[in-house]
This record gives sequence, C-alpha cells and structure tokens, in this order.
Amino acid sequence: YVYKRMKFLNNRDMSALSALMFLALWHGLHSGYYSCFFLEFLINIFEKDVERLTSRYPAFLAHMNSPLMKPLRFVLMKIYVLVLFGYCLAPFVLLQTYRWWAFFKTMYFVGHIFFGGWMLYRPLVVMALNAVYGRPERPPRDDKPIE
Repeated sequence: YVYKRMKFLNNRDMSALSALMFLALWHGLHSGYYSCFFLEFLINIFEKDVERLTSRYPAFLAHMNSPLMKPLRFVLMKIYVLVLFGYCLAPFVLLQTYRWWAFFKTMYFVGHIFFGGWMLYRPLVVMALNAVYGRPERPPRDDKPIE
C-alpha cells in the first residue's frame, strides 16, 4: 500500500526504498531493521537488473533452460537463497549495531560487496555475455506505471 502511494515520486526505486524504510520504522527504531530493509533494497535492484540484462540474450536463456542445466540451476538458486537470505535477515534478528556489525565483519561483508558492488562489476558480466552469446537484442521497454 505504501509503495503504491509513492507514485508521485515517479521512480520505482525511490518508491520501493520509501516503502522499505516505512517497514523498518514500523518494526521499531533498532538499527538492525534499517540495515535489513536496506539490504532488501539492494537485492531488489540487483535482481531486477540481472533479469533485465539476461532477458536481452535469448541464447543464454535457452542455455540456462536446457534439460542439462536445470539441476545445476536448481542447486545454484537454492544456495543463493539459503546463504544470502540468512545473511540479509541477520540484522533483523540481532537488532543492535554492534551485534550485526560483528556478524557482517565475520562474513567479510560478502553480501554488501556482491549486491552493492553490482554496478562496478556489471560491465564485466555484460562483456562476458557479449563474448559468449553475441550482441544483445534491443532491450525490452520497461516504462510501465506503478499499479
């Protein structure tokens, strides 16, 4: 509901960030809530961009959907969810800054680097996709209004 109410911002990312920060405030004033929901925002940006990027390469999609790749894809996606879901929920459970900061330090901030650094290593992923699957098709239009 909050996300839809933020239509006046004319920016999906800002609407999502506003909704997530509202959720953090709704849960309380502990810094862990804000850290958790900010990581959720980074993950949303990452996943939307990866989906948009890979949709431009039909050969890549066909390769990933081949019968030989389905079991490998299933295992990789399970690892992705199980490992990074727990990583992102840790501050929600630990609440105080000194606790979740210590947790992230022991994990070497791997999730922050993976998701937050996406814009830095995205060009390398694009170059690799171009080298293996050729130049992409014209990107699909993504100008749908927020419903």
